Parts: sequence; structure tokens; C-alpha cells
Amino acid sequence: MEMMGIVILSLLYFLLFISCFWIIVFLDNLAILWDDPKSKKKYSISAIIPAYNEEKAIIKTINSLLAQDYPKDLFEIIVVNDGSTDNTKSVCEDFAKKGLITLINKRNGGKASAMNKAIKVAKNELIYVLDADSFAQKDSFKQLIGYFNNPKVAAVTSSMEVTSKNTMVQKIQWIEYFFSIFMRKIMSLFNCLYVTPGPGSIYRKKVILEVGGFSENTLTEDMEIAFNIQNHGYIIENSLNSKVLTNTPDKLSALIKQRRRWYTGFIEDSISYKHFYMNKKNGFLGMFLLPTNVLSVGILIFLVLHSLRKLFYGTISSFSKMNSINFDIFSIIKTPSFSKIFFSIDIFLIIGLITLFFSMIIIYYSLKTSNQRINIKKNFIDYISYFALYSFLMAYFWADSIIYKIFLRRDNVGWKYGKSKA
Repeated sequence: MEMMGIVILSLLYFLLFISCFWIIVFLDNLAILWDDPKSKKKYSISAIIPAYNEEKAIIKTINSLLAQDYPKDLFEIIVVNDGSTDNTKSVCEDFAKKGLITLINKRNGGKASAMNKAIKVAKNELIYVLDADSFAQKDSFKQLIGYFNNPKVAAVTSSMEVTSKNTMVQKIQWIEYFFSIFMRKIMSLFNCLYVTPGPGSIYRKKVILEVGGFSENTLTEDMEIAFNIQNHGYIIENSLNSKVLTNTPDKLSALIKQRRRWYTGFIEDSISYKHFYMNKKNGFLGMFLLPTNVLSVGILIFLVLHSLRKLFYGTISSFSKMNSINFDIFSIIKTPSFSKIFFSIDIFLIIGLITLFFSMIIIYYSLKTSNQRINIKKNFIDYISYFALYSFLMAYFWADSIIYKIFLRRDNVGWKYGKSKA
């Protein structure tokens, strides 16, 4: 077997091992995944909504918090209008005049600065963050607070689902988000969550203050603070039962922009917290998850490029052969014998198919974890689109982010609702 073949086979084996590992962990903990601890007390909560030009969605966002099944005297809602240029301010003022929210108006400084501003005036023990285009289910608070019985727990994340799947881009994200729900819960079992997403994460306020608040010098403040929390020896948990709906990009260009920020942020935060890697003090996160994630990204990009290269040269070769026989396809069509079909199957195809099979199992369990009904007839195109396109999209997003980081983003600076200051 040629050297390249050995390399490809080794990489496929690695991906297969990772897939099997997560499935085994999931099945081993299946009985406890949905068990949120009962809270020993009623915590006071300050819910924060940072908003920039969100006039279309923010009414529904605020109402989702007002509808929480939680004592009204134990939580407050703080909306930070971060220099919006649309009618966000006037929409929020209607709620503020009724005494339903506290409204803070400030110059545009970015999401992290908006949240830090709100934390300074927040009166309560816990800080619940909700993006202005996301909507919490009414029992979200109740499902989250029990984890804070453990004084070492600094944050708890919710399960995020998409609000709609009208376009092909949204349909792919619809499945991707279910996969993220599955993975985030499994990762929490090992205390290795390294992101606390903007929609529906809740924090212990004193810990946020202890770690210095949300960083205003990063593209991904929700990832940086998770690293920071872990760096201070605290725990991040996850609840499958606390659900939040969030809007997602409906066009490929918007999705590319979003992922460039996310993945570039991961690269920069990984550099800032490089001491996590292969560090026993950081447990499973440092010794396994982060290194394998980075390795998996490299493998993904390599395999996709290799596949595209083979496809390109294979197409040229096939065209050349067809041209030599004047495209007379019928002259070369023969019925192959069983032995030729059987013995022509190589190990790469077998391992690839096994890996695909385990990937399908993970997606199946991802949907089941989110209590989604598996409807093959209705969602067949969505599933096929995901399996056909997702690997290529992920490889592109990572390659794009790496190129962006190396050649276009000179300094680590923050962002203003998706726009770099640089």
C-alpha cells in the first residue's frame, strides 16, 4: 500500500474511533442525561438582553422572558440598547415605561461591552444572557438553577434549536444544532465545555466579576469567558431540558461571515489559553478534547482537499477515455461478475462507509436527544443535504477562518455585532 493510502486509512480510523467514543459515552450515560438537579433555593436572576438593531425580534425576546414560570419578584430584565440605528430603542422604551424592563442606552461598543454594562447594574445572584434574536421557553430558568447547588458551578448552558428551516442553509443548520445539543451535553459530563453560547446561558454573577467580566478584545466573548471560567477552576454544566430557539443565517454569505467570526475566535482564544493543551490540570478538556478537535479540523480539511483532487483528476481521466472512444458509452458497458464486484471493494471504501454509518447513528441520537421525531419521509432531503454538504462546508469555514486569521486579521480586537473593529 502506498504511503498516501496508509495516511488516508489512518485518518479514517481516527475519525471512526472518535465517533465510536462519543456514541459509547452517550449510551453509557443515557439514563441520566435529562436529569436536572432540583434547586435547593430560589435564586434571584438578572436576565440580560444585549441588542443592536433588533427591532423585528426583540419584542418576542422580551416576552419570552416575561413569560418565564418563575417568581416575578426574583428576576429582572435588563435590555442594553448598544447604539442601535433602527427603532430598537423606542420599542424597548414601551416596555420600560410599563416597568417591565430596565433599559440602558449606550454608544455602540459591541456585545461584550453591553453585557458588562448590564452586569454593573444587575441586582441579582445569577446572570442569564439571551441574544436579542433568541427566545427562551417558559421553564428555562427552572431547569438551569438546580446546577448551582454545587458551589463550583459557574455557568450552565441551554439546548439551542433553530426557529426556522426555510432555506437549504437553514436546513443544514437545523440538523447541526441538534448535533451540538448532543455533543454539548456529552462534553459536560467530562467538564470540558469551552463555550457558553449567547442564547440561554446563565452565570454565577460573582464568578463573572472574579474572572474580569466578558472580554471586549475577542471575536467570541462567549468562548473566551468559558475558557476563563475553566482556567479559574470552575465547572460549566449543560441542561437538555432548558431550551432556547434562535434565529440562524438564511443565506450562505451570512453563514460564512458568522462562522468566520466563530472559528477565528476559537483560534485566537486557543492561542490565549494555549496552556490548556496537553495539560493534566485541565483534565479531559486539555488532554483530549481540545487536541482532538484541532487534529480533527486538520484531518477534515486534508480529506476534503484530497477528495476534491481525486474527483478533479478522475473526471479529467474519464473524459479523456470517453473522448478516445468518441463517447460511445455502450461499447464499454459490461455486466461485471460478482467476484469482480466483491474483490474490487477496497479497505478505504469499507472504512469510509463504516464511518458514515456511525455518523448517521450520532445524528440519530442527536435528534432523539432533542426529542425530535425522526421523519424520514418529510425530512429526507434535509438529511441527505446535511451528509452531502456538511463536511465540505465545515472544511471551507475552517480554511477560510485560518486564511482570514493569518493574512487579514492582524491584531486581536473585538467585534461590534459581527463587524470587526479592524
